[in-house]
Amino acid sequence: MIEYSILHRSRRTPRRAVSRMHRRRGQSLIGLLVVMLILIGLYMLFLGKRKGENGETKVSVLKQSMNKGEDVATSSNIAQIQQAVEMYKNDNDGKPPASLDELKNSSYGKGYPSEMWFDAVSKQPLQYNPQTGRVSSPTGGLKGVPGSAGTAPPAADAAPGGVDLSRVPGAN
Repeated sequence: MIEYSILHRSRRTPRRAVSRMHRRRGQSLIGLLVVMLILIGLYMLFLGKRKGENGETKVSVLKQSMNKGEDVATSSNIAQIQQAVEMYKNDNDGKPPASLDELKNSSYGKGYPSEMWFDAVSKQPLQYNPQTGRVSSPTGGLKGVPGSAGTAPPAADAAPGGVDLSRVPGAN
């Protein structure tokens, strides 16, 4: 009879084990809540609006990086199209194409994808000045892109890359 009581007790779950199981469920719920709070914090950091020092609303870090990527894509497209315009001018006695459509239909512009002829930020077609042969963005906010609006001409005493040599000691 002693053996039966030992076997019988070993089959049942003791009360301590039951209470430990309930505690483990509570810990996993707390762990889930902590993970959710961390994810919400990361969301607010990267995607949420932020307040600046003066109280103005700033764009999130992720949106800033996406905007910068679109600016870089547009500037790259403009530089490539501008290079095609220069090749067209070299083969046509210095005369630029009459329009971007003429450049697209020529051998210089046929290989370019259709989205390349649009501004990545505003989704508007790129602007073209047939007198100068310059391509620019309709938003005009690109800096450092040759021929785009908002680009200042290089200074007369600037080195390649726009470096101001007047401030470099021993460069004169």
